[in-house]
Amino acid sequence: MTVTADFSGGTAGWTADYADYLPGSPPPDFVARYEALPGPLAGSGYRVSGYNVSDDLIMYLYRPVTGLRPNTAYRVEGSVTFASDVAAGGVGVSDAVWIKFGASSVEPARVLVNGVLRTNFDKGEQEPGGRDAANIGLFNVSPPCNCTAQPWTLQTRSTAAAKPAIPVVRSDAEGRLWLVVGTESGFEVPSLVYYTSATFTLTVQ
Repeated sequence: MTVTADFSGGTAGWTADYADYLPGSPPPDFVARYEALPGPLAGSGYRVSGYNVSDDLIMYLYRPVTGLRPNTAYRVEGSVTFASDVAAGGVGVSDAVWIKFGASSVEPARVLVNGVLRTNFDKGEQEPGGRDAANIGLFNVSPPCNCTAQPWTLQTRSTAAAKPAIPVVRSDAEGRLWLVVGTESGFEVPSLVYYTSATFTLTVQ
């Protein structure tokens, strides 16, 4: 099965959320909405932005997919296209931002783990990917950073670069998975992404 998200006309049924922060810490100023892409780009996309105030923040989109075989392992491959205004290879304030891509066998939510609000699916921590969502490449955030600003351009990352491996996730008893794509930040500054499209291919293992 292949599922394609096209954010040129709206949020396409995807929900935005965030995690990896301390309860009671300053809010990350999280914003998720459909809006026009910045110039010189034309068209619109799904804007997701937030301020990493604790050296860690994941912001992600998710949506359910149904009609799968129940309790079955699926290999999750695909790609995501987004807008960025920073040249590739930049190094940020303290670390980097990575694209996480995969699926969850439960509806994504925040859970309290050792005093920190985390995701209830395994997306890894910072650069390393997890069982449910792999690191598929670096996302270069908006300045400030010691990198070269450039006009906004569209960039694509795919599971061809998945680390540690392409996710394999088991559907639930009703034949559902929740597709997930997001950014995981090590920058203690604001970051902003405009998602324009994503494609997920689910293959029975």
